[in-house]
This record gives sequence, C-alpha cells and structure tokens, in this order.
Amino acid sequence: IRCMSLNPNGMTMWKKDNQKANRLKSVLCSYHLDAVGLQEVCINWANYKPSYTLASILKSGFEPIRSARGYNEHETENIRNVQRGGTAAILRGPLSQFVKDQGNDHTKLGRWTWYKVEGEPGHITRFVSAYAPTGGKSSSPKSNYKQQVRYIQQRGLRTNPIKMFWDDLCKALSQWRERGDRIILMMDANNNVFNGRFTKKLKEANIEMKDCLLYTSDAADEG
Repeated sequence: IRCMSLNPNGMTMWKKDNQKANRLKSVLCSYHLDAVGLQEVCINWANYKPSYTLASILKSGFEPIRSARGYNEHETENIRNVQRGGTAAILRGPLSQFVKDQGNDHTKLGRWTWYKVEGEPGHITRFVSAYAPTGGKSSSPKSNYKQQVRYIQQRGLRTNPIKMFWDDLCKALSQWRERGDRIILMMDANNNVFNGRFTKKLKEANIEMKDCLLYTSDAADEG
C-alpha cells in the first residue's frame, strides 16, 4: 500500500483548466498511490452538490476512486466557495473496494477525515487525514484558527484550538486502538514531528504511533 500526505493550500472544483487538480491526478497515477490524505483543502462544500467530489475531478480512466471530506459545517453562509482549513481522504484502486465506513471530526470542524477499511474479517485499518490548527490573536477572522476560536467561545469551552485538537485527536486515536484498529495517520501537524510536544503524545502507551519514515529507516539499518 502506497500512501501520500499533502497540504495543497487549497483546491478548486473547476471541471476544466484545473491545474492543481491535474497535477495531483498526475502524481496519483505516476506513483501508483493507493491512499492520499489532504490537509487545508479550503473548500466550502455546502456550496456544492453531493456529486461534486474530489474523486470526480481526480478520476483517471476506469480505475475506482473514492473521496471523503471534512469542513467547518458551522460557518458556511456568506463565504462563497473558499473556507480555510478542511481535510480529505482519498482511496484508489483495489483498496477503495474494501471500505466499510467513513467519517470525520465529531465537532464538524473538519479537523480530520477517515476511511475504515477491512480486508480479512476483523483486520481493520483506518486511514486518517488530519490538519492541526496554527495561529494566534493576530490571525485573520477567516483563518482556520479563528474559526475554531469562535466555536470554542460560543460553547464556553476552557481550551484553545491547538490544545483542543491535540486532546480530541488523541482521544479518537486511543479509542480506535482499543478496538484493535491499525491506524495510518497522514497529518499536517504544525509541530516538530521529531520531538514536539504533540509528537510525544502520539507515542504514549495508549496510542503508540510511530513515524513511518524513521521507523522504516531504523528497521532497514537493523537489517
């Protein structure tokens, strides 16, 4: 299984002359990718019909492809087609035919999106695409960070976007681990992936995530 994680800093749903979508389609085919996690898709999906999906603009030939997306469902009016933030997960080829379920962030902020895949009975793998917020008081009102600040303030929560993301995602990962799911996390962490605070939380006993590049590199050295 070949996976790719990418922050495209915004996608558009144009059917013609969509250069970014065409480049991504070329990468999907050239590298024979099975799963892709996108962060900062920046699309207000409320303005599009259900038939308008990333899969529809990335499809190549007769090869099967599926896409799931998450966005801030609380702020969709008066912002046209662009909404900062958002995530998407894409599955292609034979892998896409083993999907059992899909979903996204329970807060409906679009912080992560996932596919649940089952091969042999009981062998569950979740492909998760997540986008960690970054920003501060000086961030634009339209920014993903300020969107989440408003969500927190409206509900009287005692937290901030970054802490809330860390706590919520780690809780979800821990619950999936308890069920015995295998997890592939594709993420723009906005944190040091080698020794950052969030990275350390992902390595805790109840989650036990490993950096795939460092892990495979170490395994090769030992071999």
